[in-house]
Amino acid sequence: MSLRNLKDKFLRKVSEQPQSLIAVLLDRNVDYAERDDAATYLVPFDEPEAEQALFGVASDFSEDDDIAESCGECVAEIWCRNNILSLDKLRKLKPAALELAIGIIVVRRPEWMPILQKEKLISFE
Repeated sequence: MSLRNLKDKFLRKVSEQPQSLIAVLLDRNVDYAERDDAATYLVPFDEPEAEQALFGVASDFSEDDDIAESCGECVAEIWCRNNILSLDKLRKLKPAALELAIGIIVVRRPEWMPILQKEKLISFE
């Protein structure tokens, strides 16, 4: 069994427990791929801790842009699934995370576009 297969098997097992995934996501000593996988595996969870952890990384300006972008996407997926648009939190995201989050929102919830435009988070130029 390859290392990737072992990792996938491990993360599938761990994905049953959001706290374990959150720990991986928040550990800056873990490599990017594992943190990115943890972020993705957190999307199906509705526990507030999952969204808080993803938002925390996506809004941390000292965080790596790539992982912040991934977390921004994941936060947007959770918001869209739960029909929640948090403008206050959206404004606090790192620019790269904000751009990807808005991209997800526009695709998944186009009815929110007028709100985003009114709040000057997107434009139709």
